[in-house]
Amino acid sequence: WRSAGRRRLEDHAVRRAAGLDVPAHQRQGPWRRRRGRRGLRRAPAEEVEAPLSESSLQFIAADIEAVFNAFYINKEHSETSLADYLDALGAKYNNTTLPKAIEDQFNLVRATIQSIQEPLKDAVVNDYTTVDQLYNQVRDLLILFKVDVASQLSITITFNDTDGD
Repeated sequence: WRSAGRRRLEDHAVRRAAGLDVPAHQRQGPWRRRRGRRGLRRAPAEEVEAPLSESSLQFIAADIEAVFNAFYINKEHSETSLADYLDALGAKYNNTTLPKAIEDQFNLVRATIQSIQEPLKDAVVNDYTTVDQLYNQVRDLLILFKVDVASQLSITITFNDTDGD
């Protein structure tokens, strides 16, 4: 589990990247509830993000698009993106390039988000398998970034700072 301070910082960064200006008490973080589960039992449906406005799925989609845009950068501006850099490094994942694998995972997540036709608080109860599938797909995307992208960029992720204080 991440520390509460780090989690708040990450939530804040995602909100800013997505352009979402939602008060902290209304935006709990859709994945903090572990796809509607607590341990081995499901959490109450009301504990999803923004249950009253029923905008949880829109928040998730906006967060996914923010990460996608950060990874690929808007190609209209002809800037070099992180995906371009990984291509230049020749980063591979299974039988394809790493950026292609990440793009495929983004597309899978988007398709699953679009397949949920009801508010997330209802889907947690009525279509739990799809919500669980969405959680697993986002988790797999996160693993691609934390493990494969970090490895290709020679970034070492540690849990302790090494600045000597």
